[in-house]
Amino acid sequence: MKWYGFAIYNVFAFAIYYQFLTESQLNLPKSSLSKIMYTCALMACVGFYSFLIIIFNAFFNKKNFEPIREKYSFPYLNLIIPAAIFLTIVFCNVEALSSGGGIAISIVNLNAIFTLLLGLWLYKYTPDIRVVILLALGMVFVSWGVYLHETEASALGKPRPINRLFNLK
Repeated sequence: MKWYGFAIYNVFAFAIYYQFLTESQLNLPKSSLSKIMYTCALMACVGFYSFLIIIFNAFFNKKNFEPIREKYSFPYLNLIIPAAIFLTIVFCNVEALSSGGGIAISIVNLNAIFTLLLGLWLYKYTPDIRVVILLALGMVFVSWGVYLHETEASALGKPRPINRLFNLK
């Protein structure tokens, strides 16, 4: 599969993931400690799933697994620093989405624009000025939408449980 297949998958996967985090306001107490515990539980589940994938590949994909074992050197800083940042990202997502609801998703997803602009600067790419202008306009419109939501629609009700979609009777 080409890279854009994975990117398109992420559009839908993140939408579903963010809906579960938004629903967490129905289940979590308002304290930061409960949100930290929820974040840790999410990370533990991710670690468990990843471990199962590694074991599966070790048994059923031995040909692809052997070169990794032979040539892999452990990139401590390339693992530890992003892991610490990822933990804060997950916690902040839980905090923002469980408090702000769906509108927080639009702010969280501004990271895509910032990531692109930061990559242009860090890797010294020559950007197409039209792309930069359109990204800046996107940030303005998202900010305007958040402002309108906060001033006019902030009294919307809480989300309903997602599990209701799976209750087949």
